[in-house]
Formats: sequence, C-alpha cells, structure tokens
Amino acid sequence: MAGGAWAVGATSWMQTEYVVPVVAGTTYCASAYVNTHRCKAVVNIIWYDKANNRIGNAATEWLGPFGINSFPLLSDLPRPYVIAKAPANAAYMRFEFGVMGTGESDPYFWMFRPMFARVNDGAQELESLA
Repeated sequence: MAGGAWAVGATSWMQTEYVVPVVAGTTYCASAYVNTHRCKAVVNIIWYDKANNRIGNAATEWLGPFGINSFPLLSDLPRPYVIAKAPANAAYMRFEFGVMGTGESDPYFWMFRPMFARVNDGAQELESLA
C-alpha cells in the first residue's frame, strides 16, 4: 500500500500466484487473521474452470478498520471467513485478499495464516470445521 491518503473506496488486491485444484460441487472455506488500520479488508475465493477462465467468486463483506494495537495475540485478531460451494464447472481456485481505503492517511494491514480448506456440506461457521 502506498503512503499518503487513500480515497474512500480505493482498492488494492493480492492473490496467490498459483491455482489450487478443487472438486466441483464441494464446499470450501477461506479465512485469514487480519488487522487493519485506516482501511477495510475482504477475503475472496476466485473460482476458475479447466481453461483457467474466471467463473465466479465468493467473498466476505468488507470489514474493519480494526486498529488493534499493543502486540496482539493471534487469538485477539478478527478472522473473517467465507464458506462456499465450488461451481459445477470449477476446476481451480485462487485465494484473494483485498484492502479498501477509508479516506484516512497512511493505511496499513497485516494478514496472518491464510487458510483454504474443504469443509462438510452445510458448514456455516469456522467452529463447524472438522
């Protein structure tokens, strides 16, 4: 993220350089521990077909800013997550993380332990992960 003021709604996106194979119709969860200062964050799953065409996505809402200071423990940080079923023609996914400006100066963020996992059909919360 560049220094200075970030306009409200200005975004920046980061994603894995590699694709992860998925099974169409299977349920997955993506999450990460985050801390944001003067910006918001989103966790996104991007679905791709066998020809590497983007065919959809599933994302959390934009969350934050959190502004947690004083050397927090990992357990003190928010862990946004999204649970979604891979589309019928999905072959791959990428994990994507986005940040959005709030109009304040010098925003920054941390992201820890991004995770992508297969979960049971009907899973609604992280606690229901096996």
